[in-house]
Amino acid sequence: MRRAGSGCTASRTPGGALRRSGGGWGRSARCRCWWRRAAGTTADPDARDPARLADLLDAMSRRPVYAVDRYWDVLATNALAAYVFGIEPGHNCLVTFFTDEGTARRYPFRDVAGPMMVAQFRAHAARYADDARFREIVEDLLDRSAEFRTLWDRHVVGVTPHVDLVYDHPSLGRLSFAPTVLTPADGADLRLFVYIPKAGTPTEQALRRIV
Repeated sequence: MRRAGSGCTASRTPGGALRRSGGGWGRSARCRCWWRRAAGTTADPDARDPARLADLLDAMSRRPVYAVDRYWDVLATNALAAYVFGIEPGHNCLVTFFTDEGTARRYPFRDVAGPMMVAQFRAHAARYADDARFREIVEDLLDRSAEFRTLWDRHVVGVTPHVDLVYDHPSLGRLSFAPTVLTPADGADLRLFVYIPKAGTPTEQALRRIV
């Protein structure tokens, strides 16, 4: 897996790296502790610990998974998420979505995804109203993206439910996911995005070719 502040990188062909992870919830004590912590059933060290994130994401090796902080900066990814979505630790999900042309072409329904993301980011910014970093991200996007300016000016605030994600991968083709977001009970500024292949689509079969 990849995590911020480390020299680790995902394999160019992720299958080998993922198989070496020995994936499976039952094989990682750290993962079991993190999951119990997320459910509020046990105390545990800081959920943002890089080693804990590494264990957790690698244990979920058959699904694309990445972790973000309150600013939507990517903290860590597993190899499959890096391969499918092309994300790296240090990327900001919102900035990449609205400013990277290659990323823009991969979202055939970005007219649905874009408003949802902006509404969610507004909710997070309101929650941390005194945090200047949110203002910096918004000001940067207002300068760089007309699409973002239009959506931001609508002043829609709230955590809009996640919709199914449809994503066009250059080699795997069209992928459809049902995203799930996990947050530890005492680490509300950390979120794990887990992408479950949508039933009735070829997504599961596409992922099996590389896992």
